[in-house]
Amino acid sequence: MHLSDGIRRMALDLGFWEAGFIATEQIHFSEEIRQICEGNVCRHYAKTWACPPAVGTVEACAARCRRFDTMLLLSGKYDLEDSFDDEGMIAGMRDFKRLMERLDDAARARLGECLFLSNEGCGRCAACTYPDAPCRFPQRLHHAIEGYGLNVSELARQAGVRYVNGPNTVTYFGAVLMNEREDGSGAEQPGFVAPVKALGMQTVWIRQGPRRNCLPHTDGERAAWTVETLDGLLERF
Repeated sequence: MHLSDGIRRMALDLGFWEAGFIATEQIHFSEEIRQICEGNVCRHYAKTWACPPAVGTVEACAARCRRFDTMLLLSGKYDLEDSFDDEGMIAGMRDFKRLMERLDDAARARLGECLFLSNEGCGRCAACTYPDAPCRFPQRLHHAIEGYGLNVSELARQAGVRYVNGPNTVTYFGAVLMNEREDGSGAEQPGFVAPVKALGMQTVWIRQGPRRNCLPHTDGERAAWTVETLDGLLERF
């Protein structure tokens, strides 16, 4: 299984509504979308490390995304009492952020280097340190997806994800950017390392074959030594 397929399955199991892939080379970054952010309708502009101008220029955001080859676009659908249900919209926004954080907790070890984008603002702290001090949790910061100059309706079309999900609903979007590779779940390292370590034996993983890029899910699945070749193993003794 490819890494992206495993992360998509994980996201849907966690409760995301839909999820689809886009090659980052096909993503369009728009100055016009950024200008909408600058209009500050959401009241987050220049108020948080998750939004412009803190995230950098559109050009810088595009370069950050293009370090990865795959975007997994994620949506969350929330029912409303009616189209004026502001409380329901806010509750849905907060729940979607919690979903993104749960996916971060569950997937980051498998992903390695990655980039999480979420819906507007941050909300992790009662008061953001921007611009007076660094972010308190930079490794857990999810930048706002629209703040990157991304047209979410266009992304939804590219990913085969519904942008509108019927009357009296609101849909929020986030994304995970990653580099595609063979997934470590079920690969040889996690399969034999944990039971051997449980017996008190030392373990060595020789990174070869199609599963050479697999990642351990827990410390219990991590080999004591990792080498690239048999010659590398001999150097350990």
